[in-house]
Amino acid sequence: MQATDPTSTTRNKSSDQATIFVSLELSRAVWLVTALVPGGNQKMSRHQVPGGDLAGLLGRFAELQRKAQARTCELPRIVVIQEAGLDGFWIHRALVSEGIESHVVDPASIAVSRRHRRAKTDRIDGEALVRTGDGRPLPPHLKALALRELEIIELLDRQIAAVKAERDALLAAAQTAEVPSKAVGILLGLKGIGSGFAGALWSEGLFRHFDNRRQVAAYAGLAPTPWKSGKIDHEQGVSKAGNPRLRAILVEMAWLWLRHQPGSALALWYHDRVRRLGERRKKVTIVALARKLLVALWKYVTQGVVIEGAALKAA
Repeated sequence: MQATDPTSTTRNKSSDQATIFVSLELSRAVWLVTALVPGGNQKMSRHQVPGGDLAGLLGRFAELQRKAQARTCELPRIVVIQEAGLDGFWIHRALVSEGIESHVVDPASIAVSRRHRRAKTDRIDGEALVRTGDGRPLPPHLKALALRELEIIELLDRQIAAVKAERDALLAAAQTAEVPSKAVGILLGLKGIGSGFAGALWSEGLFRHFDNRRQVAAYAGLAPTPWKSGKIDHEQGVSKAGNPRLRAILVEMAWLWLRHQPGSALALWYHDRVRRLGERRKKVTIVALARKLLVALWKYVTQGVVIEGAALKAA
């Protein structure tokens, strides 16, 4: 993208004169709108819109256009820029559908001073976004580097698509095979568990035979490691001596379990423990939840023990 710097002395004044440059700093509670309106002596204005209020944002844009038209006797277009982040790309798609030029940039691409500790506020970030770029094309070697990076991304996308296709074929075969491969189908019945998690759980651990829950947790490296010597008796955390892929899958699943299974006994246990121990213990507690979740899923697929409070997907 060749962005335009509205404060540059080398800009094309005829095109800038009919353009409102806007940056968006997004949060859950408030959207900060920083705008540079033509005819305003290069002064930026700031406005706030409640987070998620797209209609309010579009209304603010219309108001900016009316003010600019009153100054310049010309209806300006709007160019919006925002950092990729929490809200994803739905705002970008909504703005494009309204005929508004929109750009989403990598936060790391915004130039900042690295020489000393710098202040960071939404106001400063909003002004920096409005000034992004200076209208010059990328140097040839830098452009070639960017193109090579894009080729790598496209290659990875193709490889990921091929792996997903192979995984789906294996899952389809597993669901039609004899027990215990049908455990994959049982896992897929739980809300919040898709083909990726079900296949990974089965292929990385649940296809094996375990005598008890301690063996299950130990295989994933989620078993506690005691330290007992004399009067000393405390836990050192999980051993991390087992399957690292299964352990990573379980920790990620634990976070998603809280979102998709909020009424389950496991989720209620997690929230109660964090409430008692404090917010700083969230990461430690999520590992404990991952261990409990693995054991519960193992019992569910091998012994038919229903996970208390767990919701099933709609038929």
